Amino acid sequence: MKRIVLASVVVLLVAAAAFWWIRASRENPIEDAYVRGREVTVWSRLAQVREPIAMLRFGDRVGVLERRGAKTRVRTAAGAVGWVDEAQLTSLDLWQRGAQLVEQARAMPLQGHGHTKVSTNLRAEAGRSGPRLYQFRAGVPVDVLARAVAEVPASGSDASNEAAEGTGPKLEDWLFIRSRTEEAGELAGWVLGRFIQPDLPEALSIYAAGIRFIAWFELNRVQDDGQEKPQYLAVGASGPEGQPCDFTLLRVYTWGTARHRYETAFLDSNLCGKLPVRVETKGNDISFWFTNTGKSGVEERRYAMRNTSVRRVTSR
Repeated sequence: MKRIVLASVVVLLVAAAAFWWIRASRENPIEDAYVRGREVTVWSRLAQVREPIAMLRFGDRVGVLERRGAKTRVRTAAGAVGWVDEAQLTSLDLWQRGAQLVEQARAMPLQGHGHTKVSTNLRAEAGRSGPRLYQFRAGVPVDVLARAVAEVPASGSDASNEAAEGTGPKLEDWLFIRSRTEEAGELAGWVLGRFIQPDLPEALSIYAAGIRFIAWFELNRVQDDGQEKPQYLAVGASGPEGQPCDFTLLRVYTWGTARHRYETAFLDSNLCGKLPVRVETKGNDISFWFTNTGKSGVEERRYAMRNTSVRRVTSR
């Protein structure tokens, strides 16, 4: 008798599972979504007693079947149906936007290298309210391409204080970057500037005291006692973040063969420059230029370098 009851229970369980599998497989998805987490577990149910039924990785496409609060029931490409955290999914529109940012980044000139100091959110727009595309681990290399300024979200008390004191909202720097990770491939978007540690050449680190270098370039190399020494252009700013100018100062550092050390060959500290800085080399002649806002308005500033001599080129 017990065997008959046990067999009946097993048959019922199998039939129920088959019913739910067939029902789920026939459901039309509400929409498609992409996984934005590195590894996302698909769970059999929402109850505490549950089993993992599939593992998804960044970029996997799923069909969204149902949403309950912060949880979403999905169907994977292999046909598995289960629950995941809604925060681990990205809409089709946002996924396509991320792909567009990658294409945009590919066409932009490199301004500098760095790496993430801590876990860092990659966003589709500059600002903490921008949609999140991905989260980097600490130590991930990035290429810096552009800069923007965004308001820091204020609490109610902060906003009241600002209104009473007549001060504006607090601003912070954001950097447009591109990167490549093993889990997610090529990525591009905006990150909080203070979360990126610039990977300055050792020679420039010596001169970085009091300066936040935002972009730097190796212009050429000179020979000294059989060794090649790079010469650099660097732009940056002093003072707090959130300034309207991308950079306010420019420095060219050349290698002096007489004293065997770096020297400041050229400086300009009265700028309101806008990235990108573009550099062009033709034989022994080097030129670099950028958009600057001066007393006469927006202008293109262009400089020429030959050997260790740098001069500003004025239009005729």
